[in-house]
Amino acid sequence: RYVGHARNWDNIFIDGDIKAKQFIAYYIKNNMISAAAGINRDQEIATIEELMRCNLMPSPEDLKKNKNKLPDLI
Repeated sequence: RYVGHARNWDNIFIDGDIKAKQFIAYYIKNNMISAAAGINRDQEIATIEELMRCNLMPSPEDLKKNKNKLPDLI
């Protein structure tokens, strides 16, 4: 699944295990998450989509600190 839109990015933050095909890749531009792609993390991708829709997506630093608390941010 993919949410958001990123034509280009400065950095990508990977949460999870790519080899195990269970991860989310966050595409970061100007210290903001502009898109996310995930495999086998559908609930979290749905949460990210809602956070983006409501303009409540946390900063990359906050996300790295609190990645397991995404649903609490809605």
